[in-house]
Amino acid sequence: MDGLLNLSGQRSVTVEINGKQWTFDTAYLRDYAEMEQYILSHRPDPLEGLAGLPDDVRADAVRVAMQQRQRSPFVSMSELAEFESSVHGVAWRVWRALRNNHPEIAGIDDAYQFIEDAGNEHWGTILTTLDIAEEKDLIKNSESPV
Repeated sequence: MDGLLNLSGQRSVTVEINGKQWTFDTAYLRDYAEMEQYILSHRPDPLEGLAGLPDDVRADAVRVAMQQRQRSPFVSMSELAEFESSVHGVAWRVWRALRNNHPEIAGIDDAYQFIEDAGNEHWGTILTTLDIAEEKDLIKNSESPV
């Protein structure tokens, strides 16, 4: 019955940072769906800024921008990896993991403040704790069945 504890919402990871206990919740499927929606809603508009281009390149730029705009309504694995490893993505992940147990982390700005207050000496702890809460530690240590 491996994994039932995680599915029931009982798994979390608690660490001490700057003298306070912080409880990071496990990530669930709904959290990944929420992250995908967040990434999609923050994609830049490729048509923005094309108005100032010279006439001789504007048509080609608009054509490329329209192709970008029509790309998949899903987040690619490379787009997800880029987001998760960015400072903004880490702040989003911190907010997601702490929001249920720490109401003072009410948004991404609060998560940025948490990261800043934790300081560089706790950056590795934050990343490791997120990986554990998101079960990436299990994925990294597992072998392919094939």
